[in-house]
Amino acid sequence: MERILFVTKYIDRERFFEELFRQLGHEVFLSDQFLNQLVKQPKTASLTEFFKIIVLSDTLTNQEVTFLLNYFQNQELTIFRKVGKEPTEEERQFWSERGISEWLTADILIEDLREKLAAYTDLSEDNVCFSNEMVEKRSLSSLALNSTQLRFLQILYQEPNRGVTRDKMCELLWNRPSNASNLSQLSCLVKLLRKKLSNQGIEGESIITVWGQGYKLSDDFFKQITAEMKGFN
Repeated sequence: MERILFVTKYIDRERFFEELFRQLGHEVFLSDQFLNQLVKQPKTASLTEFFKIIVLSDTLTNQEVTFLLNYFQNQELTIFRKVGKEPTEEERQFWSERGISEWLTADILIEDLREKLAAYTDLSEDNVCFSNEMVEKRSLSSLALNSTQLRFLQILYQEPNRGVTRDKMCELLWNRPSNASNLSQLSCLVKLLRKKLSNQGIEGESIITVWGQGYKLSDDFFKQITAEMKGFN
């Protein structure tokens, strides 16, 4: 599970989300001074050593959010923004280009929050480590991945030569047309998945980005993985 930094102006307004995050097993840190301290004394230190997810409150103005996004832009962070209502497609695209990965509304259900977090959190530390005595060929279902990541690999495995476009992958993963939000979510999923596969002993490049087209699996990945999907639909 992850440490989450919640940047706000009024801590008491965030108790609902604090409780939801904690129910899902995450460690939450609420700060109403982070923005002020950053404005007074900008720091160059990376937050990624301590946090992987940042939530920006709806108490922050667009100008303040932009300031924070500029500060975070060179750090490997997933940034959520809490809002009163769902943003328009134009708003999603505008803020996605500036670094917002996902949106949280005040009426979100814990099940929906769980699924949003699953696309960005690294669950591999919560799974059993693999023994060095395992055979070189491993089934996809033997990897410590969440259901979305596993589904992503299964889709690509079925298209070894052509690969899958980003738009098509969004439709297959989330059963809705691609948009700025889920395309950004897809990019984060691929980035995290590459890291998780490497940490679990997959050698070489696993997922290839075909610029202007989409994604495909590398030949090295096929040599190390079988198509067997035990207990997975």
